[in-house]
Amino acid sequence: TAVEIDPHSKQGHYNLGRSEFFLGNFIEAKRIFEKIVCNDKTYYSANFMLGATQICCGNHKEGLAAFLQFKSLIIWDSLPHAFQELAQTLSQAGFQQQANELVHFSNNLDAETTQGANSSLEEGESYDRLKRRTDDKFSMAS
Repeated sequence: TAVEIDPHSKQGHYNLGRSEFFLGNFIEAKRIFEKIVCNDKTYYSANFMLGATQICCGNHKEGLAAFLQFKSLIIWDSLPHAFQELAQTLSQAGFQQQANELVHFSNNLDAETTQGANSSLEEGESYDRLKRRTDDKFSMAS
């Protein structure tokens, strides 16, 4: 593999992480993306995939934290579209439950954006309470 040829290749590790992700090996993908992000916090594609992997692993609070760092960047507005594309590919790979979770999270993230994503988690509020609050808003909008 590219990682065996060049163990320092960020792109090689990123591609390996995406492969693990689409094979449904979310914990291994998370480990790979964490390593990349630890070494280069500005590798935004790896940050995005780490957040998506956190969501697929059920770590919603960590996923939300990973995505909120994009709030100050120009790419923030493209996140919902990126989620949709990732979810579609994940669904085609046979992981419908995780794809649905990404779409749901994306819709809620977008709803929270309109209220100001930096204040999404109120002081002392757990992620579960935030999820219930946004789930309620999302179900009312449907």
